[in-house]
Amino acid sequence: MDNNEKTRISSRRKFLKRTTAGAILASLPAASVWGQDSLIAGSIVASGTGSDFAGGSSIALLSPGYWKNHTQEWGIVPTTASYYSYTNKKPFGYGTWGTLMKDSNGDVLSDTDMQNLTLLKILQNPGGGNGEGNIKGKFAGPGNINCYIAEMILNAANHGRTVSGQLINFPVLFDSANVGFGSSNGTSHRGLFPSLNAFANYLHTSAIGKETAMAQELEALLNGNHA
Repeated sequence: MDNNEKTRISSRRKFLKRTTAGAILASLPAASVWGQDSLIAGSIVASGTGSDFAGGSSIALLSPGYWKNHTQEWGIVPTTASYYSYTNKKPFGYGTWGTLMKDSNGDVLSDTDMQNLTLLKILQNPGGGNGEGNIKGKFAGPGNINCYIAEMILNAANHGRTVSGQLINFPVLFDSANVGFGSSNGTSHRGLFPSLNAFANYLHTSAIGKETAMAQELEALLNGNHA
């Protein structure tokens, strides 16, 4: 086993153990995106064996930074698409109630302004920590949770595509716009979400009340499975 593989296995284990009781994602029931019959099987990730992980191949994800700088590769996702249009929720804000955002001038964003924030705008304006510091013009939410959810949306939407020489392997949806169920290129596992919107809403809802912890777990998932 080479050092890269050891690092990937270690990252997957940390992904499950890192934060919150039971870890947000690892604690989900078997009949979920993380279940035995889908791509991200919690027990497989924990063991690091990967024997039937995504049909014998590792998932492969691209980062928020990649998607921010390569909008021409967004595929079916319009660069004008709002976060709300996929999650049916406003992006996570800062402050005690997680509803505060400010523009670059320091003016507070209205509910409508937050609903209209695009995935691209969020990816272009990370930071703000957990809201204790300067949040002017920061739209990523606590721990950059909005960025990581945007990144997961884009990876799921582009599963099966090769971009910049890298195959994205993230079959969390019933079917992909790029790879149909039953394909023979190592991405034949079928996810359990009927649509990109259902997956996005699930991620957002799962993060409510534990935004930073969820962000850390999604970051660990990305770092352990970077394309």
